[in-house]
Amino acid sequence: MTTVSPEQNVFGITVTDEVIQLTTDYKQGLAGPATGDYLEDSGAASASKSWSSLKVSGLIGDLATLSTTDKSDLVSALNEINAAVASSSGIDDGITSSAATWSSTKISQVTGLLPTLQTTEKSSLVAAINEVKNSSGSGLAINDGAPSTSAVWSSSKTNTEIAALLVDASTSATTAWSSSKITSEISAATGSVVGGASTPYNSLAKIEALIQSNDTDIAANAAAAAANMTAVAQRVSTQAAQGLSGAEQGNARANIDVYSTTEIGNPETNFANTFQSGLA
Repeated sequence: MTTVSPEQNVFGITVTDEVIQLTTDYKQGLAGPATGDYLEDSGAASASKSWSSLKVSGLIGDLATLSTTDKSDLVSALNEINAAVASSSGIDDGITSSAATWSSTKISQVTGLLPTLQTTEKSSLVAAINEVKNSSGSGLAINDGAPSTSAVWSSSKTNTEIAALLVDASTSATTAWSSSKITSEISAATGSVVGGASTPYNSLAKIEALIQSNDTDIAANAAAAAANMTAVAQRVSTQAAQGLSGAEQGNARANIDVYSTTEIGNPETNFANTFQSGLA
């Protein structure tokens, strides 16, 4: 190996003892992190130290595991991804997919407009949520006293008030029945309506179905009943006056073999008086 003496000029560069020492130190550093002054894998990133190729490889990762087609180096892989993105818009507001994204307009519609937040912090949703989270403990105070618009009751007080409103023993405009009581009352009312009817007739739906299935018979029976009522109304009654027509009256007299007042006159006439009046 060629050695260089101090103060020797090499390619126009004056080689001093300091340069020789730096060169020697650098060569020692290339031997490995255990002996070199410039290779240090265990420490933090530094402007005065370097990591070994093993350390750098560990940070970058195994190129063979890249999902890109080109795995020769990171730059080539990134260029491949960039070309793929450039060849497709990748924006589709009509679907939710892991292979596409929404436009900023769509995202704004979904998330809402930050200026419309009612929080003091409007820079981002995360900041607004954090503000609400941090202020949740300083909201309305718990006060079990009189009702107020600036305080809330505790869960115990709320439970007590609800219990006071549930009164199953009576009916009142200021109290309510429990769900158990309501269920019981509905069951009792249903039983009262059904009235112990047998299974084929114990609901309105069953009665409706029965009526519909017998519509023809029911209509015939109703017509017969109406005819019977008309016939009864035309019978001569001894209980009250009737508005019978002349034909109906004639039929009635013929049926019982009597004459009308038109034919025999007034049966209440005093013929003796009529005779005496005729002699005078």
